[in-house]
Amino acid sequence: MVRRRRAAGRRALLFGSVALAVSLRRAGRVPAALAIGLPLTWLAALPLSMVGGGIVAGACWLVVASRTAQEA
Repeated sequence: MVRRRRAAGRRALLFGSVALAVSLRRAGRVPAALAIGLPLTWLAALPLSMVGGGIVAGACWLVVASRTAQEA
């Protein structure tokens, strides 16, 4: 049962990052390469977390935050 909930949470995180990337790209807030990279941070954040993947994901999210803050 726990495994099923964990998988559902991971899918929700992936779909949420895809939706965020699409909306940021359509609004013109981030370049296309960064919008494509946002869902890929899921790969860095979860499966590669034991070897420092969170640092890569955090760096990507920092770029998104700085880009959106500059345009706001």
